[in-house]
Amino acid sequence: MKVIIKMLLKCLQGNNKNVIFAMSLRQEISMSNDEELKARIKEKEDDLSFYLRYYHELASRGAGMKAVVDAEIQRLEDEIKRLSDYLRHLH
Repeated sequence: MKVIIKMLLKCLQGNNKNVIFAMSLRQEISMSNDEELKARIKEKEDDLSFYLRYYHELASRGAGMKAVVDAEIQRLEDEIKRLSDYLRHLH
């Protein structure tokens, strides 16, 4: 698999959009492994738990920090939902 990705990246050198697509494709291919996907979900849930646990402490540092924390919480929730849906569709 790594050889395929390296060949693909070599063919796409110089075009950032294609490189980003190739990296995204690599990520999707690697997610076909259930255990790896479950580990990624767990990692995102742990990150979300951290932000929720320390929300008041972080958000009280200012409006800018609150906006960043809120955005990160939303991003993590969306990512967990996306990965969970992907895992559910594999079965």
